[in-house]
Amino acid sequence: MITFRQESWGRDERYKFRMKTVNNGTAGEEWWGSANADNQRPTATTALSFWELRPVTNDRWQNSYKFRTEVDTKACDVNILFRTDKNYTHEVIIK
Repeated sequence: MITFRQESWGRDERYKFRMKTVNNGTAGEEWWGSANADNQRPTATTALSFWELRPVTNDRWQNSYKFRTEVDTKACDVNILFRTDKNYTHEVIIK
């Protein structure tokens, strides 16, 4: 279940991905998020490029995606698609 974080100003729907890595035996992490510094909540007409993954910093606010309004408090599948012939992307499916 995805539940938006309650903040003093409202419910925060932002997210990005933290990938655990191992490089030559050394553990690390990479952050993946949006090419856009700021996003609006997606709708049915949002461009497919919104869902593409880009290497980003761990900054909480910048380069984050936003969940659709309907996702809050719903069970969802979040699929990350790593394809060598296309840009990495993801999808959020409400169950």
